[in-house]
Amino acid sequence: TQDKQKIKISENHDMIERLQKENDELRTICLENEEERLALYEEISCLRQELTHSINHAKECNSQLEHQNLTNDILTERIETLEAELPSLTLDDDAPTVRMGHIFQPTRKKITRGYS
Repeated sequence: TQDKQKIKISENHDMIERLQKENDELRTICLENEEERLALYEEISCLRQELTHSINHAKECNSQLEHQNLTNDILTERIETLEAELPSLTLDDDAPTVRMGHIFQPTRKKITRGYS
């Protein structure tokens, strides 16, 4: 019976060693998984920040595009008006620059007043 007890103790001791080894392996796996989870969380955080920055930049670009389209519409309208008036204009030979400056002055005021 003493031999049976020694065998049983030895078997229990082996089982304890195997379980401890398995426990150590599981702890290592858990630590690796935790490190991977933290790395993924950090990457997700960075990607979210990048996405937010990209969205804000896209909104800013869209706003600038809308502003440019509005400016283009105003300029197109002014050009059409000037082109319609052009055949009826007669410039004085003495001061064509002054007359042309006078014609274009309202356009400059209209554009800068609306967007400064």
